[in-house]
This record gives sequence, structure tokens and C-alpha cells, in this order.
Amino acid sequence: MEIRTELYRDDFKAFVRFVQRQGRSPASNSHPWRSRLALVGGWIILVVLFMVLFRYTDFRFDVRAVLSACFILLVFIVTFSVFFREIQNRLLPSENGIVLGHHDYRIDESGIHESTAHTESLTHWPAVRSLKETNAHFFIMLDTCVAHIVPKRSFPDPAEMDAFRHLVSGNLRQISSEAESHGG
Repeated sequence: MEIRTELYRDDFKAFVRFVQRQGRSPASNSHPWRSRLALVGGWIILVVLFMVLFRYTDFRFDVRAVLSACFILLVFIVTFSVFFREIQNRLLPSENGIVLGHHDYRIDESGIHESTAHTESLTHWPAVRSLKETNAHFFIMLDTCVAHIVPKRSFPDPAEMDAFRHLVSGNLRQISSEAESHGG
């Protein structure tokens, strides 16, 4: 099977988001509402603790001090967000590098052949850990944060996409069964 595609920054960003989600605990991946509930619960506990502190101590509430602290916190959050986004953008692959741009994949029994404007490679099936799928991409996982990125827009129709899924999954099952039969 041959696949021709273009990889854009948004494709790479989608892969990074996927890897970050995979790095979370299994519970937060399967039940994201638990993480949100824990965050809201933590904030509620913090507010209650401060209310108790204000109620049962001689703490004097100074509106100007609180507003100043909130302003400083807001400035810190905005500055951190802008700085963090700038760092993320600097770490994106360059447009004329080897990640983004045109990719030709040929998938056969020996593995995944990939060629770009600057590289040619062959990934043998034993190096492939899994095939992951999102709404817009396939990620042929080679390690925890390394993959061949195949956008679903690369397929002319759903039948081609199903054939790709079946071909990669079939080769992975074959490698897995061969490893089991050899005691690995």
C-alpha cells in the first residue's frame, strides 16, 4: 500500500497533544471528568480553608492588598502563558526540516518505508509498538513519543483507510504472535 501525504504544524501539534494525553494516568484518560472534579474540589477546599482562616483569626481583610495580589497573580499567569506558548512554538519542527512537508509511505510485509525530500527510511515491523487512531490521524507508534504520523485526509475514501488499518494491525498481530511463539 502506498500513501502520499503532507504533514503540517497542526498535524504535529495533534500528535503532541495525543502523547501528552497518553502520559496522564489511565483514570484521567478514560474519565477526564475525574480530573476536572478533583481540580474543582481542590479549589473549593482552598476557599473553605481561607474562609475559616478569616472567620476564626484576627486577620484583617484589606481590599487593596487583595486586589493588588490578584493583579500580580493575573500578570504572572498572562506572562507565563505567553512565555510558555512562545517556547512551544520554538520547539515545533521547521517548515524545511524532515518532519513537516511531503511524505511518501509504502507499507508492505518488510515494514514501513518512508521517504521525504531529505530522508529515506525503513521501519521494520518489530520496531512498531502499536497503531493509535484519533478522529483525524493515525499514529504508528515506534516509542512513547515517536511515531509515523498519517493524517486521515491522506486516504481518498473510507475503504482505503480501512485497508490501511487492517494492513498495519495485521502485521502487528503477526509480529506479536511470532514473538510469543519464540518465547519473547
